[in-house]
Amino acid sequence: VSHVVGEESGNWALARSLIMALQDKYTGSVGVQGNLAVACYMTGDWMNALVAEARSNAAAKESATAVSIWVRLSTAYALQRKGSWDDAFRLYDPTLDLAREVATPSRHDSSIATLANNIASDLLDLEKRTKQQESLLERSALLSRAYWFRAGSWIHQERADYLLSLAYNALGRHHEAREAAARGLATIDSHGDEPVDRAFLNVELAVACKALQQPGEFKVARDTARGLAQRFDEPGLKQWFDAKFARVA
Repeated sequence: VSHVVGEESGNWALARSLIMALQDKYTGSVGVQGNLAVACYMTGDWMNALVAEARSNAAAKESATAVSIWVRLSTAYALQRKGSWDDAFRLYDPTLDLAREVATPSRHDSSIATLANNIASDLLDLEKRTKQQESLLERSALLSRAYWFRAGSWIHQERADYLLSLAYNALGRHHEAREAAARGLATIDSHGDEPVDRAFLNVELAVACKALQQPGEFKVARDTARGLAQRFDEPGLKQWFDAKFARVA
């Protein structure tokens, strides 16, 4: 309901009503109460939002702080998707600061990592970004990486470095993009083979090396990416790769 009705359709009032109909049966559910809190915040129903968030915290017990981070990042992300950037930034700044300070892992870390990934991915899709949006792009990509390194597999970890490489290339910080792509490739080398991920990481490595005027490493990365992509047989995947590869073709 939160994703389809709230985020995708933008009808947070309907999302709130639908989740509210379930809340009394699921007062001890982090998912129900947390999503109800987001829907209530998005419709200005502050009192019920606070009640739902308190219930989600109580259900989470020792992971209450992580759940609050998830609820508030979810609300800020909903504001971002709505285009309410000023309100989104007011909520993002303290929530990201809090997320960075939480040292104890929790069972909700993967949800935070996924959400931070989605925030950064949407920012990457913008044709132009303000200074605040550029800062948020870096901070959300770094947060996603930090939480995937606590909660994810090695595949999550190399993909987190891929996201970071995308972000730094988009920001024109190519040294850092090169380092992130190299880390992702090293993770794959140490654990197994992911030819699709390896191809995309090599594209970002090539973009960075091209900008850094490193022709030898650029050619190796570009040719490796192109060679791996020749094995792709899904039209959507090939189209996605071609769009990324066009920057170094």
